[in-house]
Amino acid sequence: MALIKCPECGQNVSNLAESCPNCGYPLNAPLDELKKDQTKAKLTPDTPDNLETNVPPFTEKVKRPINSKLIIMSFVGIIVLLCILLPTIIIPSIQYSKAVTLIEEGSYTEAKLILYGLGDFKDAKDYLNSLDEVYPDNITAVLYNNSTLCLKNDGTVLTTGGGNTFGELNVSDWTDIIEITCGLRHTVGLKTDGTVIATGNNDFGQCNVSSWSDIVQINAFFNDTIGLKSDGTVVATGKNYAQELNVEDWTNIVKVCVGDDFACGLKKDGTVVVAGDTEGSQYNQAISEITSLKNVIDISCGVFDILALKSDGTVELFGEENIRKYDTEIAKWKNIVKVYSGMGDYFGLKKDGSVVCVSDFNKYGEGDVDYWNDIMAIANDGSCTIGVRRNGTVVAIGNNEYGQCNVNYWKNIGMYTDY
Repeated sequence: MALIKCPECGQNVSNLAESCPNCGYPLNAPLDELKKDQTKAKLTPDTPDNLETNVPPFTEKVKRPINSKLIIMSFVGIIVLLCILLPTIIIPSIQYSKAVTLIEEGSYTEAKLILYGLGDFKDAKDYLNSLDEVYPDNITAVLYNNSTLCLKNDGTVLTTGGGNTFGELNVSDWTDIIEITCGLRHTVGLKTDGTVIATGNNDFGQCNVSSWSDIVQINAFFNDTIGLKSDGTVVATGKNYAQELNVEDWTNIVKVCVGDDFACGLKKDGTVVVAGDTEGSQYNQAISEITSLKNVIDISCGVFDILALKSDGTVELFGEENIRKYDTEIAKWKNIVKVYSGMGDYFGLKKDGSVVCVSDFNKYGEGDVDYWNDIMAIANDGSCTIGVRRNGTVVAIGNNEYGQCNVNYWKNIGMYTDY
């Protein structure tokens, strides 16, 4: 016999007893029931029936109603934030990245059009300045049939050739020049401070540019002069025979050029505007076609024509019927980065610095430029063609009756950057 403790009262009891003699608790119950009772005794302390416990009763979680007003306000806030960020940060960032990629691929002119549209975003203007050095506008010019001018990288201007009847070559004292352009008998220069200087024939007021300011690009043709301002508007002076200089309502312009009795402007969105002579069905049709063109990245005006370079590197020619016979040949050009229209001569500058040309006359061989290489700028007057190489030297071909092609010894020609 052995003694065990009663699980109910804790007294010592014989292990043979059927129940506890003290409290009557059954001792010979099945083992599993005994274990349950022992577990219950440990987990359930003696608690009076009338004693309230601190355990809170179970309650079902109450569902709160959805605050629809708060949700709507949050949604509106997100939309407003996106409206602010999309045009100012998100879209410009995407365009900026695209421009950088195009620059890395060598598509400089297409990149320039995007950078123009970015304005002051990040360092877009710095990129534009660097691209101007790659394919600069107006660093060389030809006065029709007798003289050549080139801009040096120190901001001065060189001249060669004959004739100075109206003082059109009186540029030896010019300084801080970043662009030059020539009309029939006048020369115009853009200075680093955005002002403009001119010399030569002023019978039609084509040299009346002293009041201009904030100019970023200039162009002249025959007896007209046109200038692009930094805010994308345009100023002009000259003969204005066919209202070609009525450009005061132009906006968002990134490049201007002027031809015989018409002017042309390239807009930020890659479209083109034209002012001037639109009489006659043939010419009017050409104006209608070019103004409906999209994705244009460069333009150049000739006498009766306009060359338009598209973002895919192809070129289209617009103008009177007698010059549109060259459409098919020019349409074959590929990988063009800059276009130049002269007096019946049309030039395309390629990425690799080579030049393609379609010439109406080629009387003096001015269109024989197939062998040229490493070119970054071109000028032509219909009888003489000038090419500026990246190393700052100059090549010329065509009529040299007045010495206008005597440029073989010129050096340091290019965009003036020391400002």
